[in-house]
Amino acid sequence: MFSGFCNSLIRVYWLLVPEDRRIVCLYRESCSRYVYRSFDEGGFLKGISALLHRYRNCDPGYRIINHHGEAAIQTNCGEIITRDRISTSIFVGT
Repeated sequence: MFSGFCNSLIRVYWLLVPEDRRIVCLYRESCSRYVYRSFDEGGFLKGISALLHRYRNCDPGYRIINHHGEAAIQTNCGEIITRDRISTSIFVGT
């Protein structure tokens, strides 16, 4: 029930904010799509957990690092986002 309501809010966001005007996400799967999928597949608690995780990690304070010979992103919280999970808007052609 709550999961459906939360996903409805995300769908409203998608309708009101065109994709080209949204903040670029660090992750290949955008934050809103990831949280939507988490609510859909795992229920309310998993969705809230996904929302909090992305909120803490998706901020402008990240840095690009060398991780096992590959470019990666390290967030302020210390999470390492490997190249295969990084948004193509961040690492185009790497």
